Amino acid sequence: MAQKVELRTEVDPSEVITLEAMVKATGKSRSDLIREILAEWSVRKEREATFVCRMHRVNALAPEFDRITVGNTNRGFTDV
Repeated sequence: MAQKVELRTEVDPSEVITLEAMVKATGKSRSDLIREILAEWSVRKEREATFVCRMHRVNALAPEFDRITVGNTNRGFTDV
């Protein structure tokens, strides 16, 4: 299992109310529920990033200076 890292932040009280309601409804601990939410969010963001890279035909795993793009290389920037 991967090493855990502590994460602290302030959140809106209404979000805490919803979180506590879900804790009571599911029987999961607050920590378990937050880890589950972050894990699902992370998977969605990884899929989104992969899709964007495919649309732009970018090798996201290559080092930044080595990335190859095919097609339109003008990404909205203009020469000054």
